[in-house]
Amino acid sequence: MGEILVFDVDGTLTPPRSMMEDGMARLLRQLAVERPVYLVTGSDLAKLLRQVPADIAGRAAGVFCCSGNELWRGGRLTYQMRHEFPDELVDFATQLLGSAQYPTRTGNHIEARTGSLNISVVGRNANMIQRRDYFRHDKANGERAHIAAAIEAKFPQYEANRGGQISIDIAPRGWNKARVVKEILGRSPGLPIHFFGDTVCEGGNDLPLALALASLGSEHVVHGVADHHETLAILKARYCAGQPASEVA
Repeated sequence: MGEILVFDVDGTLTPPRSMMEDGMARLLRQLAVERPVYLVTGSDLAKLLRQVPADIAGRAAGVFCCSGNELWRGGRLTYQMRHEFPDELVDFATQLLGSAQYPTRTGNHIEARTGSLNISVVGRNANMIQRRDYFRHDKANGERAHIAAAIEAKFPQYEANRGGQISIDIAPRGWNKARVVKEILGRSPGLPIHFFGDTVCEGGNDLPLALALASLGSEHVVHGVADHHETLAILKARYCAGQPASEVA
């Protein structure tokens, strides 16, 4: 089997909130036959299946949803970690969103998921143009970082990490993507993990998993990517070298 491949989804395997492109899908189908492939997303399964073809999710050795608080195998729920968030935290998050500088509001600003709370200033109803505009605003102003820091300062038992282009994932401290490492290595002991994520940065929701792998040794590799195009380029260079062009995704 060689090694284990672990992927964030949105922005890493797919364009933001969009369906996986054909070239990536063809290559993942091939890779999932040859070695364990895991998907790790902050979204729930229904949202993941709007971006990832169902047969690829089914071929994966595991699909971790809601930042690792759910594990799906072959379309079946294996485990689920739930948490009830206090009204005080929800009210405080609502106040922070309402006082944020960005002017556009599209609706669906707070979404409860299994074990986590997803919040967004612009709202999850934003279209692709609005998402990109908010992402540029946030990159220039650090709005999500300020909101996340305020939440962690007032509720230190929780952590808040940026996810995708527009949102923040709030969860009990330690309930993050790092939790998937124990499950994965328990099923494939001795194999190195190669993890691909687009938010392997301070405050990003891929960072806890990257740090967990780094703590285990240099045999595990983290690929911090800018987007799904970079992920595909790395995969082609690593796993398709020497193949005829007609066989490469």
